[in-house]
Amino acid sequence: MKWLIEPVILESALAALIAEDLRALAAVDGEVHEREQSLIEAFSMSIPEGAKPDDAVLDTPHLQKTYVRSLVMLALADGDLTEDEHGLIVALAERRGVPRAEVDRIIEHLGVQFYGSLEAARAFRSELREAARASGLQQETIEEMWN
Repeated sequence: MKWLIEPVILESALAALIAEDLRALAAVDGEVHEREQSLIEAFSMSIPEGAKPDDAVLDTPHLQKTYVRSLVMLALADGDLTEDEHGLIVALAERRGVPRAEVDRIIEHLGVQFYGSLEAARAFRSELREAARASGLQQETIEEMWN
């Protein structure tokens, strides 16, 4: 996924905001998975102590995209973007001023990349299709990924 290798410099206020929302997202399904916890801890290590979350720093489309991508990638860390996770991502992003259409576009794009990259596991094709469908990808998009 190309965006993962592009450096993004985050102000401490934005990094603190992302960490705060990652923690909320990890807990939305009632269980913080080990992989989610590890990712949050690794991300949080780079945030200066005492940094205060501030959504005013989400002032460019690039930073808004980085914010939403961070949430989606954490949600996918356990292999599935649940309905509760999807709903919270949308609610958090909209609260932070990210347009719903942009949130949906990012989720769709990352879903295609995530589930498409798993295509090598052909033995699990039907399970992957079902997981992609359960994560909210449109049937047409799923068919395009594997055709």
